[in-house]
Amino acid sequence: MSEAHVTTQPKWGSAVVLVIVLGLSSFAAQAGEVTQKGRDTYVCTDRKFIAIGDVPDHWIGVFVCEGTFTTEGGEAGTLKSRGIGDFIAGKGWEKGYAEITYDDGSVMRGNWEGTATRTTGKGTYQITSGTGRFAGINGSGTYTCKADGHKWDCDWTETYTVP
Repeated sequence: MSEAHVTTQPKWGSAVVLVIVLGLSSFAAQAGEVTQKGRDTYVCTDRKFIAIGDVPDHWIGVFVCEGTFTTEGGEAGTLKSRGIGDFIAGKGWEKGYAEITYDDGSVMRGNWEGTATRTTGKGTYQITSGTGRFAGINGSGTYTCKADGHKWDCDWTETYTVP
């Protein structure tokens, strides 16, 4: 990390240097549209499935998944997702809601939907609300996922704006 040296300047000058050195990324995120990529890694901690019985291997389910995420820019945090799905022979649709909490405490919330198999998933999501630096957020994204046993890795790209 580089050091900022301040010589004689008005009292507000130190605040400007501090904002420029420490807060530039926050101002950039609020200045307009942001596109970022990242990866989620999670496991489903609570799953309940019920056989429908109309055709072989037809199930509906409710699940809760929890894990972590990182962005290409180096930010990180935790995620919790709750969803439902309808699957026949291991293939089907799913949709739900997610809450993403960044390490600074700021939160993004949204809903997602897509298609899935026992080992893959892909779909879209809408970013609908947030707190902290994401207050007033609006955006959308896409994701693709692969399973490794019970662990899932999802790569995503999203675009959002913050007022």
